[in-house]
Amino acid sequence: MTTLNEGIQPPSVLIFDWHGTLVDTHDAMFSAMEDMLPQLEDLGLVEKLLPEEQCRTQDDARLVRYIRIFRRLHPRILAERRVSRTDIFNAIFGDNKAAKLVAHEAYNNAYRKYFGQVKPFQPGAYEYLCALKAMGIKLAVSTNRNREFLDKELQTVDEGRWHHLFDATVCADDVTEYKPDPQVILKTL
Repeated sequence: MTTLNEGIQPPSVLIFDWHGTLVDTHDAMFSAMEDMLPQLEDLGLVEKLLPEEQCRTQDDARLVRYIRIFRRLHPRILAERRVSRTDIFNAIFGDNKAAKLVAHEAYNNAYRKYFGQVKPFQPGAYEYLCALKAMGIKLAVSTNRNREFLDKELQTVDEGRWHHLFDATVCADDVTEYKPDPQVILKTL
């Protein structure tokens, strides 16, 4: 009799996202987003917002409408804290890479006031990562964070205990495209 796991090899590398996977930076992220969105007019991005009929979903269309009118996130999004800035920019700017780059830059400028507010996403994360490392699995982070933020957050989370755990860290400013473009993951590999 054979078992299902015969022949299955354990992974040799695990690549993690940073925000919302390993760590919780929601407070800083949403504070920065709330600072950045009122700047849409000055950044020339209001006219770059997707027309509602071109949005992928009705939720995206409602998000675009709300941001177009109020220049902020809907209170429900702020309360749920489930989306990332990349999700938001993809929803409101679609495939417009130039608009998303301007938005990411403005977001990063706003994020500088808040970053460093970082904690493990769940209790025991450090111990889980240590156990994986002890099994000989290489660990990496692939993130849309900029290097200046990730490096500081690595020094901050769990009083800096995580820094030695990762064999590679690749940030958005280490490549030319933000995720979901595969550049960040390919460079990590």
